[in-house]
Amino acid sequence: MDKRKFVHFTKLVLREKEGILNELGEVRNDIGEIGELRAPEETEEALLSEGRERLSVFLHRGSQKLEAVNRALERIQNGIYGKCAACGAEIPEERLEYLPTTSLCLTCQSLKERKVMGNRGTTLSALRKWDESPVEKAYSTEEA
Repeated sequence: MDKRKFVHFTKLVLREKEGILNELGEVRNDIGEIGELRAPEETEEALLSEGRERLSVFLHRGSQKLEAVNRALERIQNGIYGKCAACGAEIPEERLEYLPTTSLCLTCQSLKERKVMGNRGTTLSALRKWDESPVEKAYSTEEA
């Protein structure tokens, strides 16, 4: 990958990081606001509990995304961004545009997903955004 492309993908990954940090900041603010509420009624407490749980899940997913972005930035810094971590092949630019934090080529990602799915022959789209769960993606492709 030439220097111009490294710069382009570095900017893309940094934009992704900025968006994630903004989202995480909003979630932390929301959690703080929920914590400030006093003596809710029973129904309100149930709703608040559900809201806290959802925000906690969102915070966890955001943290995972941030870890993926930081690993991509490390690969950029080490000059190995765009190379498959498993086989060393070049990852197509189209894949990197869609999923800038990926470290696997399509073939290796498919093999990994097959292994995760228990070799049942079900493969997921290797170009999907990493914030979609494999189960959600599997069901959405079966309906099509």
